[in-house]
Amino acid sequence: MAINSACGLSEKMETFCREYVTDFNGTRAALAAGYMPKNAKVRASKMLAEDRVQSFIAQLSKPRLDRLEITADRVMDELARIGFGEPSKMEGLKYSDKVKALAELADLKALYPDKTVNLKGNLTARVTGLAQIMDELDGADTGTGPGSAPEA
Repeated sequence: MAINSACGLSEKMETFCREYVTDFNGTRAALAAGYMPKNAKVRASKMLAEDRVQSFIAQLSKPRLDRLEITADRVMDELARIGFGEPSKMEGLKYSDKVKALAELADLKALYPDKTVNLKGNLTARVTGLAQIMDELDGADTGTGPGSAPEA
């Protein structure tokens, strides 16, 4: 496999990256780059795990992100708006959207270890950090959490 690009990618991999940034569909991009249909999904997954592919995709995406003014702060602000918003006041927002937004925020912040929590009925979500935050708040109510005053 000949390496053609300045990024150290083969022509096929470079085509995959260019296709991927059009709609962020890895399987479709792999097919467009010429990978076999039966292996396209696996090839896309493997390529997306490579640092040099991620680097080239970031390089290709930067002009669009700059033009749209998409920043980490804007993404996190929007996730927070959804996660902490009142579903009845936001058209189309469901409880599951709130859970997903909060989970994504917690993952982005990477504050605490992973923990699975049961949220309302049979809805279970793997939420990074949210469970520990809730535990700490519960401890604060009883005077045993972080920041509570020592007993006299």
